[in-house]
Amino acid sequence: RSSSRDVALAFSTGPTPEPSCKTIAQIASETEDLSTVYAAVGAADPQVAEMLNDPEATLTVFAPLNSAFAALPDGVLATLLMPENQETLTNLLGKHVLSTVVPASAALTLVDEEVMTLADQNIVVNGNGPSGPVTVLPVIVDPDVAAKVVAADIQACNGVIHIVDKVLEYVENMYLGGR
Repeated sequence: RSSSRDVALAFSTGPTPEPSCKTIAQIASETEDLSTVYAAVGAADPQVAEMLNDPEATLTVFAPLNSAFAALPDGVLATLLMPENQETLTNLLGKHVLSTVVPASAALTLVDEEVMTLADQNIVVNGNGPSGPVTVLPVIVDPDVAAKVVAADIQACNGVIHIVDKVLEYVENMYLGGR
């Protein structure tokens, strides 16, 4: 006859439950090639980190590689990371996030598709046919050459990450006669 202690012991020595899925922020924090974007999230408005950590969110993130940030003109990244530039940095990061999950299979079907980002500005996504690569505009460095998705469909519990080889451009004062 089993006692309640035996039943409790059986449960406590049973298989360890699977850890809950990882959020976009957790994956970025554990991915060496994304350490710069992760640092930028830490310097941005705290709501950015909260959103990327929210397991209930449904997001697509175009996460730039460290090399994409390194390719920015001298001093740009350091300037963006300064506390007085938090709003600009937050908007720049928002330009890399969609409020829906868009897997690569869906992105591959797009042709010059304007997609609204969380920065309230569009990006233009091209699937380039079934074999890709998926490309995204506008970008800061070498603006005639689109960012390429170099790693797609990194699954998180709150969406999907597509790693890109360029930083997307956020245009300040877009509706106020800016460039």
